[in-house]
Amino acid sequence: MNKKITYWLLGETAGRTSVAAWKWLWGLPVESGGKIAQNVAQESIVSMQESIIQLKDAVAKIAAAYGLAKQQYHLKADELSQAEQQAKVAHKQGNQEAARLAITKAIAIEKILPQLSDRVAQAEAMMQKARNKLKRETEKLEAYKLEMKNLETLAKINGAMAEISDISTDLDLDSARSHFN
Repeated sequence: MNKKITYWLLGETAGRTSVAAWKWLWGLPVESGGKIAQNVAQESIVSMQESIIQLKDAVAKIAAAYGLAKQQYHLKADELSQAEQQAKVAHKQGNQEAARLAITKAIAIEKILPQLSDRVAQAEAMMQKARNKLKRETEKLEAYKLEMKNLETLAKINGAMAEISDISTDLDLDSARSHFN
């Protein structure tokens, strides 16, 4: 039933290719005709390669965003350290107004640092998740490429067997053997 709907939606050729691709990806037998299965597998691998390129770009963007978030956090932490140092120096010099101003700045920065730290941790977790997905997808692609090579080898052997079968039918070897017996 699903096959008929797919053929109706996509047309005969695209539908057959899509159904065969899904069957191949799920490890189900693809319709007979080794060339069709081989073409479907090749199209699937090309599609997976394109997806991996997009995923690599996404991982690079996430890593850049993480780097920016981490950099901003460190800048704020340095700013806190400077404000605290300014407060100490102003207090030693007896400048209470400058000391209060520096302490107020330090307190404001201290309030926001935990939020920044949480965001940096979230960005790092997202980056790790994206990198892990890229690694898994790359490993899957390599496995499918290996299966593709195996499928190509099988198609060649099937072609050779078909040729042998044609020759043996043309020569009718079994009949000659039975006449001999």
